[in-house]
Parts: sequence; structure tokens; C-alpha cells
Amino acid sequence: MMKIAKSVATFDKSERIIVRALVNEEGILCTFADGCTGIIPFREIPEINGLKDVHKVELKTPFEIIINDSIELPWDFVRNFCDTTYRHRSEIIAQEGRESLGERIRSQRKALGLSQAEFAKRAHISRQTEIRIENGQFSPRFSTLQAMAEQLGVSIGNLLTTPIRGTKFVPEMLEHKTANKVTRLSKIECIDPTLAEKLNAVGIKTVEGLLEKGATRTGRKELAEMTMISDALILEWVNRADLFRIKGVGEEFSDLLKAAGVDTVKELAQRKPENLLEKLIEINMQKKLVRRMPFTSAVTDWVKRAQELPWLVEH
Repeated sequence: MMKIAKSVATFDKSERIIVRALVNEEGILCTFADGCTGIIPFREIPEINGLKDVHKVELKTPFEIIINDSIELPWDFVRNFCDTTYRHRSEIIAQEGRESLGERIRSQRKALGLSQAEFAKRAHISRQTEIRIENGQFSPRFSTLQAMAEQLGVSIGNLLTTPIRGTKFVPEMLEHKTANKVTRLSKIECIDPTLAEKLNAVGIKTVEGLLEKGATRTGRKELAEMTMISDALILEWVNRADLFRIKGVGEEFSDLLKAAGVDTVKELAQRKPENLLEKLIEINMQKKLVRRMPFTSAVTDWVKRAQELPWLVEH
């Protein structure tokens, strides 16, 4: 019996965490942390023709299923087969994002005293395209969004920002208030209370403590043996803890970076800021992982800081 998740246009942490993946004759049986369960038929996986083609199924991280060491099934793909409300809620979230963006563009344009025709001309787009964007009927390409932000005199990050509880967005919101902080383990998304208790029992009570102990292969092996948590999952947490060393990343943006394929300081150091920001915007428009986007200057600082920091984690 398939359990249906609550029908609201948000995705809780438990709705993104896969806790089980098993193979049967029909396909891959999957279960999420919120109890939502379903089967991915083999026909939906192009590389798989049937049970005979499946040699290994792993959950190396809670956010994707790995088949035969090479086929990756991300959580949002899996969710489609477990939750009948997922597609509808995704569409609602995407539409809300388009409408919110359109409202901000319209408001800023009017504040500058520009007509739609004049603004479209300055941004080098057609008036019809500008109208559709303002009405929430069209998602602009990054280059179009960049041109519009430039003509409005704001950053792309500010243009995509959704104010929280009516507060005014300011750049300082991107920074942590203290340099020498103690970060709770719960700040790492996939560490639930049960897993946190296992870590606490062996003396790991903070993100900083996890990084210190788990930076080496030996340390991770010891943690795995003491807690009965897999090496792969501990490495996933340690990589996330490593990203927390970058000022301004923290819990919120580390999830977004992970979704964009950046899960280590070393990986971040190798990225081009402008390309990374474009990818982050693309991912967030699809998945709505954060309610505000970082400025270009913030992403540039992340990359610069990653290049300056010593690489602590052994892989």
C-alpha cells in the first residue's frame, strides 16, 4: 500500500532522504524517511532491461540510489514513483517561483519608472517575453536574467530573493555572525536524531568534532565500527562538515552546492564562480532548496576561500 505524503507545496527534509532500496521482480522498491514507499519499474531506467541486469544496488548517500556502481537515481527522480503528489507539488513550487520572480521584476521596473517596452529594449529582449516573465508564464534563461538584473540595478541573487517573514534582504544575511562557532550535528541535513545519538555516544557532538575525527580514513573507519554507521555515509557527512569551513556556506547553501555536484572544499576550489552561480540558480529554480540566492561576490569569495584552505579530508 503506497503512503501518500501531505499535499503542500514544500519538501521537508524527510521527504528527500531515501532510507531503503531493494530489488524485486518488478523493479527497485524504495522507501523515504517520511514512510513514503513505491517501486521504480525497470522500464523507467534506460540502462536496465530487467532483474538480470541489476548486480548491485547501494545507498551511498541518502539522496541517491546507485545501481551497478554507475547508474545514479537522484531522490527527486525516485520520489516521482513513491509520492503521487510530488509532480503536482513540484509544478506548484516552480509556478510560485516564476510568479514571485515576475512580481519582483515588475516592482523594481515600476520603481525605476520604466515602461515594459522601454525595459525590454534595454534588456535586449522582446516586449512579449518581458510580459510573459512578469506574469509568471516563462522562466528566463540565465543570460536573460542577467541582462534584466543589470538594467534593474540589482544582483541576480537579490532578484531571485524571496523575503522571509517580511524582513528586508541585506547582504549581511549571507554571513555567519560568529567566526568561532560550535555547530550542532542537526545542521547537516541527513543526520537525523537517531544517527546523531549514535555519534554523541562516541563523543562526536558537533560538526567541528565530526570533521576533526572523520578527516582521515582511519578516523572514519573507527567511527563506522563504533557506531555501526556505514563508511560511505560518514564520509558524506564529513564532506558536508568540510564545506561548513567556508564562511557564508553553512547549512542552507551546502545543500544547494551538493545538489549542484559540489560536495567538498576541493571540488569548490576548482569551480569558476560565474559558472557555479549559473548552475546554482538553475538547480534552485527546479528544486527550491533555498529561499534566497547568494550574490556573485559571495560565490567568488567561497571559491577563493576554498583555494586558500588546506584540504583536510582524505578520500
